[in-house]
Amino acid sequence: MPWKLIYYEACTNEKDAKRREKYLKTTQGRRLVKRRLKEYFYAKRQQ
Repeated sequence: MPWKLIYYEACTNEKDAKRREKYLKTTQGRRLVKRRLKEYFYAKRQQ
């Protein structure tokens, strides 16, 4: 089964990207990603 991109973030430079990656690896960042994915799959199921 082919992969489908469902979430993407872009940064203006490497410093911003590293800071964002570091945040996403924290507990709060993981909750953010989990919530966004949950909302995506919930909306998809409702269609």
